[in-house]
Amino acid sequence: MLTPFTTSNGGTWVVPGTHASLKNPRGENDGIDEFAPIPGELQATGDAGSVLIMDSRIWHSNAASPSEKPRAAVVVRYAPWWLNLEFFGVNTAPIPADVFDTFPEETKLLYDHRVEERESKIWA
Repeated sequence: MLTPFTTSNGGTWVVPGTHASLKNPRGENDGIDEFAPIPGELQATGDAGSVLIMDSRIWHSNAASPSEKPRAAVVVRYAPWWLNLEFFGVNTAPIPADVFDTFPEETKLLYDHRVEERESKIWA
């Protein structure tokens, strides 16, 4: 954050845990009102110089700023080649099994549901 992100200037709204959801707040048939509060949502705030690190699949939104002062941030996104993200879409990119098998055990927990031609052992 290059400038402070506060509750009075908008901040960024996130809904923890939604990275694992197949629903999408902007999905046509997902039944989520994109303008209504979502249970569990919270506002990420921080001083200038703070860093927010999150999984980009977490439902998130920049709140409209009621302040006349602009907010400024640098956004950097990293994704492995097999994570083909679609803007406003649902990421359903499979991970090749041979690639998944090379992951550390802690990482496998996060991506078990994406292994190509394998049923999830964790998310079933």
